[in-house]
Amino acid sequence: MKDKLFIVFGKLTFAMLCILVFLAVGKFVGHGIVTAWDRQAHGEQAYINSHKADIQAHWNKE
Repeated sequence: MKDKLFIVFGKLTFAMLCILVFLAVGKFVGHGIVTAWDRQAHGEQAYINSHKADIQAHWNKE
């Protein structure tokens, strides 16, 4: 009886540890993906803004 209790308790503990590790890894990996997307979005916005400035400068010349 004691052995079965320890086996069940061990499996539950292992499952909880796996869930915690999965959540921790997901948080760090997800954060990295979000910041990469953020950087890409800011880069695209800077590219658009620089082209807007070029077009406006060209129009103002004429």
